[in-house]
Amino acid sequence: MSFAFTAENVVCEVTGLADVLHALRARAEELDIGRLTIDEIAGLSLGHASKVLADPPMKRMSIDTAALIAGSTGMKLILVKDPDAVVRMGRRWTKRDAKKANTRAIGTAPWERAGELRRAQNRRAGKARSRSMSKPERVELSRKGGLGRAAALPARRLSEIARTAGLASAAARRQRASVLASLNQIAETRVAQG
Repeated sequence: MSFAFTAENVVCEVTGLADVLHALRARAEELDIGRLTIDEIAGLSLGHASKVLADPPMKRMSIDTAALIAGSTGMKLILVKDPDAVVRMGRRWTKRDAKKANTRAIGTAPWERAGELRRAQNRRAGKARSRSMSKPERVELSRKGGLGRAAALPARRLSEIARTAGLASAAARRQRASVLASLNQIAETRVAQG
């Protein structure tokens, strides 16, 4: 799903943590959801959202917690290039010395690593859950998952998936037919020799 960056989607301009706190508090009030609900959705320990969103805060909120709470309230934190700031600050930027600069490639972003870890954990959890389910339950869960995935994918991607599956199915049929033909030939040879 793509994100349309429009003026209506912008909640506030952040100049500090106080702006983030105010926006998150206002969003929770707008949605009329409790702090415990935010804790549960964001995966925080119970009572944590109450402490960080209190006015004044009882605990200092980290950027990670802010991102989790924002996600649980249907928002996300985005860094955007500010053309006005580029004009103001651009003349102060000095190029670094290439001989002294760290020229190693920037590695994978933390959220990408976290996504990979989360996918691996989900796969393990899914396998453990499927072992505890009966076959009809597994079939029903798979059916629902397939329908949900199909509803979320664009038509073009669905077409690509169907085409790939069709090609794989055709290849499997050809391979089975080839094996059966080989087995028939072997059987006929043995009958002829026998």
